[in-house]
Amino acid sequence: MSIPLAIFLYIYLAIALVIGIFTLLVLVQAIRFGMKTASSYVVSLMFVGAMFVVLMFTFVSLSGVDWSSTFSISVPNISTTPEST
Repeated sequence: MSIPLAIFLYIYLAIALVIGIFTLLVLVQAIRFGMKTASSYVVSLMFVGAMFVVLMFTFVSLSGVDWSSTFSISVPNISTTPEST
C-alpha cells in the first residue's frame, strides 16, 4: 500500500491553518482585553515574529521535498502455521 507524500503536506497545512486562526483569536483577545502597556505589545509582537520564523523555516525545509513520490507501507504476512524451532 502506498500513500502520496502530498497527503501529509495537506494535513500539515490544515493543522497550521487551524493553529494560525486560534493564535489570531488569542492575540485579538489579549490586545482587546489585556493590559495596554508597551511590554504586552512587545511580547505579542515577539510571539507573532517567532511563529513567523518557525513557519518560514518549515516551508523552506519542506520546499526541497519531492511531493509527487509515494510512501510505501508494507504489512508482513501473518502465517497461520506455527514456526518450528
